[in-house]
Amino acid sequence: MTFNTQGPSESDLGKDANVLIMELNKGFQSTNLGIQCKTIAQFPSVLEKYPFPVVINSILLKITQIFCDGNNYLRLCILRACTECRTHFKKLTVCEDIIRKLLPFTESNDPTVRALTLRLFGILNEITRDHLGVHHAILKQIESHYEVESDAAVWACHTVAPISSVFAASLCPILCKILNNLSVDMGTKLKLLCLGKHMHHNSVVAEEIRHCLTAMLETYNTTDFVTGILDTLTVLETRAPLHVHVQINLLIKRLSFDQRPQLRQSVLWNLLTLAENVSHHFEKSHILELSSLYHGENCSKMDKSLILQIFYCLTTSFHSVEFLTLPSGKESNSVSYYTPVDCIKSALKDASSAYLLVHAIQLACKLTILKGESDQLKYTDDKIGEICIDDDNIEFQFKPGQLIQLLLHHFSTPNNEEGGDISKQKPLWYLYDSQIPVDDLKCIYNLLVEFFSTFPSYASQLHKMNFLEGIKLDGAISTGLLCQFLCTMHAKLSQFLFLNPSITTVDNDMKSVQLNYSNVLSKLTNSIHENGLSPSSFTSTQDCVTSVLATVGLVFQLTGGSPLTQREQTILMHSVAKCLGEKISSSNTSIGSSGYRLSPWIVYQLARQGNRYGQHEFAGKLYEKLSSLAITEKSYFWLTALSEFSQMECKLINLTRNLEIDVQQTISTSNSPVDQPTQPTVLTKKPWVAKLILGLRTASEEACKLQTTIMCVGGSDGRWFQAKYIQIRSLLLINLSNLCSTAYHALRIKRWCGSIFMNQSCRTDSSQFQTAQCVSTNNNNDSNSINMNTSSNLVWISSCVESWNNLSQEISNLRAQCLDADLETHRHLEAITQLVEFFNELLSLIDGSSYSLKFSCIEEYFSSRHGSNSFHTYESDPYGKIVPVLRTLIKEYFPNTTNNTPSVREWLPIIIFKVVQLATHWPRFFFQRLQTTTVRLVLLPKAGSNPDDVLTISNDICHMVQVMGVVQQRSRLTKQTLLRRITAVQIIINVNEISPETIKTNQFTKLNCIFSTKKTAQLKGDYFHCEFCIRFPQSELNNIPFSSSVENVMTTAAGVRQNDRIFCIHAHPILIDDLGSYWDLSANAGASDESVLVRVESLPPGALSTHALNPSDQHHHPQRSDSQETNENLQTIGSHQPSSSISATDASSHSFHQKSNFSKSKIVSRSLDGWKSPPKNRSRRITSHLKSSQ
Repeated sequence: MTFNTQGPSESDLGKDANVLIMELNKGFQSTNLGIQCKTIAQFPSVLEKYPFPVVINSILLKITQIFCDGNNYLRLCILRACTECRTHFKKLTVCEDIIRKLLPFTESNDPTVRALTLRLFGILNEITRDHLGVHHAILKQIESHYEVESDAAVWACHTVAPISSVFAASLCPILCKILNNLSVDMGTKLKLLCLGKHMHHNSVVAEEIRHCLTAMLETYNTTDFVTGILDTLTVLETRAPLHVHVQINLLIKRLSFDQRPQLRQSVLWNLLTLAENVSHHFEKSHILELSSLYHGENCSKMDKSLILQIFYCLTTSFHSVEFLTLPSGKESNSVSYYTPVDCIKSALKDASSAYLLVHAIQLACKLTILKGESDQLKYTDDKIGEICIDDDNIEFQFKPGQLIQLLLHHFSTPNNEEGGDISKQKPLWYLYDSQIPVDDLKCIYNLLVEFFSTFPSYASQLHKMNFLEGIKLDGAISTGLLCQFLCTMHAKLSQFLFLNPSITTVDNDMKSVQLNYSNVLSKLTNSIHENGLSPSSFTSTQDCVTSVLATVGLVFQLTGGSPLTQREQTILMHSVAKCLGEKISSSNTSIGSSGYRLSPWIVYQLARQGNRYGQHEFAGKLYEKLSSLAITEKSYFWLTALSEFSQMECKLINLTRNLEIDVQQTISTSNSPVDQPTQPTVLTKKPWVAKLILGLRTASEEACKLQTTIMCVGGSDGRWFQAKYIQIRSLLLINLSNLCSTAYHALRIKRWCGSIFMNQSCRTDSSQFQTAQCVSTNNNNDSNSINMNTSSNLVWISSCVESWNNLSQEISNLRAQCLDADLETHRHLEAITQLVEFFNELLSLIDGSSYSLKFSCIEEYFSSRHGSNSFHTYESDPYGKIVPVLRTLIKEYFPNTTNNTPSVREWLPIIIFKVVQLATHWPRFFFQRLQTTTVRLVLLPKAGSNPDDVLTISNDICHMVQVMGVVQQRSRLTKQTLLRRITAVQIIINVNEISPETIKTNQFTKLNCIFSTKKTAQLKGDYFHCEFCIRFPQSELNNIPFSSSVENVMTTAAGVRQNDRIFCIHAHPILIDDLGSYWDLSANAGASDESVLVRVESLPPGALSTHALNPSDQHHHPQRSDSQETNENLQTIGSHQPSSSISATDASSHSFHQKSNFSKSKIVSRSLDGWKSPPKNRSRRITSHLKSSQ
């Protein structure tokens, strides 16, 4: 007997749950104690594979029986195993049977047995939460003299009380009685104190426990008791905020007179917890009192940092922001008071504590973002760094200019000025101070990004903070965070970083601090040379590798898509090899080698980083070297495919670089004055266009071949996204090639000599194209005068529009399946969608009826599209940046005159060249996924586990189908947070008649779709369930008209019995996330469909009942009119409705369960794919969800 302890595998998917349960029974019933323990330890994996109520009920009943019959060691094994799968116990439906078997053991003479039983009740809290017998058994053992039993009872209380109001109400008086009893020992009271935080279900219980705990503060003054009571009261107020104001006053009062350091920090942590959860309850007096305590003599640096964190958490409340920004002053009685502004200034003066300084900068930055207004820089670049914001004579008004002064003063490297003192602050303190936690560094970098995004005019001051000095290949986490911050700044605000022209025209010293890839690359090389880093200097952990990858990613980001030279690539690889590599002996080194060897996995990560930032030449070379080191055939072909795909992208970039001079000459020639004697535009030779077309076609063919290679390497389920993404890339290139080729060659052979203009009427009425004529207006050259019907000239336009629409459809289908993709991947796909929509809109405005160009239409069209939400751009993606550039290019390229209108042959290839010139950034989902979602369905009843087993039912009954399913989501992030959480599942049921001859071949030939419906089921944990009622169509023998005579009917019935009809019931899931977006996953993406074969028996000859043939009973079976047949349409997916309309959708589906409707069968002939919804609507839904989540 073997089990898969690592979870379900592909080989086990064909096994039925009954087979696994039988194997479990053999292990449970074994007389060998070792086999029993092994089986108990492995049953959670079965529940993970089949998390359905039927399976859980069967296994838990047997586990309960073993708990009753076994020894204490088996009981302990059961507790450990049940702890692993306790999330599935909420699906149990045999709760009474399990509890009835376990309750007698709470009266056992063995205290260990009683303790193990109580702990099992705690694990099964989902089924024991409302059972009074279990409540009584737990409460009775709280005061047990056996410590093992009392600890088990307290632990069970902690699991049951949070989810059971009945148990909490019963526990509260017992808890108060024990706490007020002076004869109870101190240790027991300390254990029971924490149970008070669960008394939040109603106000009466909360009032009672609060009164008891506050009275204990006056009796017990030890640190442990005071800390436990205050922690319990704070958690209670976060769950039941009835006396938050009183609790804040209690904590501040305790903080003012108690001088014990441990207790003061505990009080401040409680205040921080309240600020995080109920910040709107803080008043002005509370903030001012905390500010006064900040300046107290007994306030340590740790206390001050906690007070600043409290102020930072209060920024989430709008009315608290008003109190936090109060200026310092004096009251009417001339008594000075302190405000948070004074706390910030005091923290900025203290250069001895970087931990305190970080929190002060965080608070100042956050308040400036919330309260600051856009202002102009009041100081020149030479004077802005000389003013210290922490001066007492300067009033901090949370203006952006003041915050910039603060940042320049504290982030810049201190210098020893003439006549001045050396600053006490260490250089690059935010990188090398071990007191600063990593989370605080992340917070401050995020705030800086938010600040510069809110006030982009100040981004030009970023170079003065000397962040460039901290970029080194040292493998530190702080260095990696700095590089990620600079990379984000360059991606979002690259156009604002150097607004001052003087910055780019100053001397070499100023140019050396500019944020460009050459300076960063030189810093990396110098850091390795100066520090003399070697592999023995530090351990090459994952954090170190992540930091180095972030640094390399910054270099790639600063290149702006331009490929690195061969020398720069060599320098970069040598620097990384010296930092992360293993030193090799001099005898094994070759000429030009760095003397260090990198592991293949690090090299693969570097190549992957290059693809994500558009450095495909760099990545392609690394993939080519790694392919020779591959051990398995799968790895070899995967690396080879990546190498060829990278080389394909590299060839396109090199092609555009070679053609750039010719393109610029074409643009300058087209913009030359009309009166100059130049060759007509139509006859001008443009050899670069032919090269561009050939390059695009070659790249598209290579990508198409790579798609097949990718699918063969990983299979359709392992590399489905990669194969689909390469296909979309290939379609995009071939569409660009066809569009450029059609426009270029059509003009070259004079099939169409018209130009374009933005004709709004042609967009709304397609008949306008049929009457338009293509007439040349060149009166100087009669040979170029052509009069041609426009309808024949617009054939190429219609074919191009169709191909672009197909590409948009493919992208929509892919996006609907990318539930587990990260946000950057969806932004990348959305940017490609915007580019496709741009070409679609542009082609729809082309008309060949005139040479004139309506520039006003262009201006109006592109200005309106620029402000539309559908053309929302993502600046971090190259395709997101190119669409507004193309709009600007068209407006600038078309002059405001009708005498110099460029032809389609010229402007379309130029636009396509601008698109091809971009270096594609491969999305993260191409290499790595951050979460995994799988959906499993089960249809009941079914004949067996084999797919060709057929369930036989009678012809005159309705068939009830139960659909059970499980949605399993697993996150790969550090905090196990899901990117998108599924809350509901929409089940689509389709019934098709199949050919009986194709059943044995397992390749069913589906005929017409006779029934279709859908229903939405809400998730309960990870489980969902819904039911459908299906009535199959009757055979022709049963549909004999009532007007027929009895003799004719009997004659027909006496004939040969008709064959049974076989139907296929197919269930398909559509997932709905917490924001109402619909995701139609394929089987490769993690959603498997389920099908059941049903044979409907036909009635035997002579089996017709006489009352069915009696014409007098016709009124019992009224026939449906044709209008009713027409109105009763199939339920299809259609457009995606929001989550608020789910109930309305379900109401129509639930009509199948009404008894009065059983006689009505919704049977309509329809094509096989008629139920499918257009993925484009779903894509727009997902697009709106992604934009709203930003």
